[in-house]
Amino acid sequence: MRALFEVQLPRGGPRLGGRGLARGFSLIELLVAGVVGAMVAGATMLALSQMLRARDTSAARQQAHARAEACVASVALDAMNLVRDRDLAMTKFAIINGGVTGAEQDDLLMLIHSLRPLRGLYGVPEGDEYEVQFRLIPSASGRGAMWRRVDPAFDAVIDGGGIAVPLVEGIEGVSFEAYDGYEWFEDWDSDSDGLPHALRITVRARSDDRKGVAVARRLVAFDRVPVVTQAEKDLLEMQAAQAEAQDSSGQTQQPGSTGGGGILPGGGGGGRGGGPGGGGGPGGGRPGGGRPGGPGAGGGDGGGNPGGQPGGRPGGGTPGGRPGVGNPGGGGGTPGGGGGGGGGRG
Repeated sequence: MRALFEVQLPRGGPRLGGRGLARGFSLIELLVAGVVGAMVAGATMLALSQMLRARDTSAARQQAHARAEACVASVALDAMNLVRDRDLAMTKFAIINGGVTGAEQDDLLMLIHSLRPLRGLYGVPEGDEYEVQFRLIPSASGRGAMWRRVDPAFDAVIDGGGIAVPLVEGIEGVSFEAYDGYEWFEDWDSDSDGLPHALRITVRARSDDRKGVAVARRLVAFDRVPVVTQAEKDLLEMQAAQAEAQDSSGQTQQPGSTGGGGILPGGGGGGRGGGPGGGGGPGGGRPGGGRPGGPGAGGGDGGGNPGGQPGGRPGGGTPGGRPGVGNPGGGGGTPGGGGGGGGGRG
């Protein structure tokens, strides 16, 4: 029985590195493994920390950007519906500068078109024109809010009354600037300056944890009719007067035919031989562009004295230019002589 439980050891004692005993880790290997594990764990924790911090920063910036964009979009939408009228009493655009650089608190007052009723009371018409005012009101905690006041237009008080509601919270500064075509102004009043060419809106917002800051800008252009200068007005009036004078002078007239006098100026015909030349009739109307009278036709052989004398000299009709009564034709020649040609004046 005793021999069954006896363990026989190999001769020569236990051998290191043999199959009889397994080899373990040394102290140096354990230290190296611990250092590597600590480094991996530290890097993992650092990466997770950076990821969480980036997520929080991104969320804060996104919140600030959303607030700034919402505020800018609301103001720009109302500005695009600005009432435009040649009569400045029927419109309003005013910027009141306030605050300091970096923390502006400007006010904006406009008359706009809107189809959304303010109160919606039955039997109380409001029209489609409203006065809108934007104002930044800071709170004790430092988180300001943009307020929007709306009231039907053309009441007793243009900068008061109506309904005011907060639009966006977390606004630190708001700036409005008006453009006159040459430079930007921080103050504006349409009663004295007229309507501007454009409006620039700048809003600065901050997140709830005050870590994210965003700035949003928007430019709104106001379409307008080009202004006519005084010189252009005088030129248009002169052209209109000339056109009216031409219309009142009558239609364009054609030259009159030769022969008897008519309404239009006409030249007298040349005298025939043996009789006096026919004078042109009195010319009426505007001066005609008559041509000089042609030479009188030579007379034929007379029935009296043999050998007719030469015809009269050529008619001396003067060129047309001024209205006048045609000169009578030259007197008839002797029997057989040609009559003088009568050239009527045009």
